[in-house]
Amino acid sequence: MTLNTDWRAVTDTYGRKHLEASGENDFNLGMLLCILEVPVIHSETVGELYFRLNLLNHLTRGKTQAKFERFMGYKCNAGFTPRAKWVGRLFRAHAPKSLASKKVWQYYHEVEKEARKNEN
Repeated sequence: MTLNTDWRAVTDTYGRKHLEASGENDFNLGMLLCILEVPVIHSETVGELYFRLNLLNHLTRGKTQAKFERFMGYKCNAGFTPRAKWVGRLFRAHAPKSLASKKVWQYYHEVEKEARKNEN
């Protein structure tokens, strides 16, 4: 699916100039909204966008920053996902691999053997 963006409704002059200056800026903002899965920057969605961006940065050790207030009115064709579903997907994707039960018991027996050696 192609990325369709619309920045004609952006009212902030700095934000509008930033988007007009290069098509790359428009594309990057649209891709960020696709990753965050919030299709519009509006006064009601700004808090959610900051929450998701901060969580994404913490999990991926990223340094992405954005001032969403400058781009009020920007929209793209990204889908919307509720917070709980998005956070769950993000945690599953970045969670460390779990230990197998067999490995845990192997470690348990190794520790037990070391404890017996130290007793004698």
